Formats: sequence, C-alpha cells, structure tokens
Amino acid sequence: MPTTKTLREGSAQKRAAILTAARELFLADGFDRSSVDAVAARAEVSKRTVYDYFGDKRTLLRAVVDSVGDALVTTVRRTLDETLTDRTEAAGLEDALVTFSMRIATEMLGSAEYTTLQRLLRSDSGHLSEQDYNPMANTPDEAIAERFAAFADAGLLDVPDPRL
Repeated sequence: MPTTKTLREGSAQKRAAILTAARELFLADGFDRSSVDAVAARAEVSKRTVYDYFGDKRTLLRAVVDSVGDALVTTVRRTLDETLTDRTEAAGLEDALVTFSMRIATEMLGSAEYTTLQRLLRSDSGHLSEQDYNPMANTPDEAIAERFAAFADAGLLDVPDPRL
C-alpha cells in the first residue's frame, strides 16, 4: 500500500530562507538551470531540508509564485481598507475610487513583487499547471464586490452586479 509523504511545516525562518533563495535563483538563472543543491546552499540548509519542506523543485516554484502572489493580494487588501472605507455620502467617493485605482496601479503594478511574478510566470510557465499559473486567484475580488454592493445599497453607486 503506497503512502504519501507529508511535507514538513518546520520553522517559518527556514521556510522563508528557502523561498527567498529559490526566488533569487529562479530569477537569476531560470528554473531549469537552478538546482535544489544551489537553493539549499544559498538558504544555508541541507538539500534534504528543501525536499522535506517542499517535496520537489516544481512545488518549490509554485510556493515561490504563491508567496509573491500573496504579497500582492495583501497590497490590494490594504489599499482597499485605506481608501475605500464604508461611506454613507457621495461626497468624496469619486476621489476615493480614483485614489484606490491609482494606488493599485503604482503600488502593486509598479512593485518588485509584481515584476518578479511576471518574470517567473513568463519564463517558467511550462513548469506550472493551469491552476498554478494564476497565483492571484485569491485576490480580494469578493471584498471589492462587497464594498461596491454597500455603496449601491447606500445609493452612492448604480452597480447592478458588483461582482462584474
């Protein structure tokens, strides 16, 4: 009866060191030319530790892409909370929407994380499945839709379907 080996959670510090090392190497050398040995050496852990934490190199790439995507999602959520707070009056709503859009464009699209994500996806997309290829699938679309629905309920926006 085959068993599936569970991956080790381990220390957050080791995991972060491995992800940082892999990110740097995948960007500098590409996925194919980056070895698990090199990742382990840069992270100052054993090769076995890399495999214990991530299982294989492809899973490590997916984890790098996911961590960069998570950082971008955090930026969107923070910007949403800082700019589009619940409003009960139309005054300032247009300015708040413009501010939100501009901050997303500059803080997210102009960020090192976004550039990293785009480079990884363009150069190494053949190593990722369709599901892995969309690291921002967990974007705060629902939170934005809920905020727009609240604005519609307050009569501030005409939004027939906020999820569009």
